[in-house]
Amino acid sequence: MPRKPSELTKRQQQTIRSNLARSASQIGNRLAQNALGKLETELTPGQIKSCEAVLRHVLPAMQSTEVMDITETVSRDEMQEQLEEYKRELIKSLSSDEIARLRDQ
Repeated sequence: MPRKPSELTKRQQQTIRSNLARSASQIGNRLAQNALGKLETELTPGQIKSCEAVLRHVLPAMQSTEVMDITETVSRDEMQEQLEEYKRELIKSLSSDEIARLRDQ
């Protein structure tokens, strides 16, 4: 008799969401540092596109918004504003327990 597919526990789901949130935050910070010229070696256009793809996967709510072509020249203020928007969307998608756990780390 085939085994029933195992389902993730609530704790496992929370851990996965927290890890994804942390990854999205790190990617967003890296993109912002690149935009502000603070990286020793700038990200290539391919790396930037990859970051965008990961953020789209991790932040599905962002898929419904218009994505700016990041190969165009963007001011530091615009990039910082976009990063803050990503962070706001990420925070909206987290439960209060997940947010508290991230603050404690």
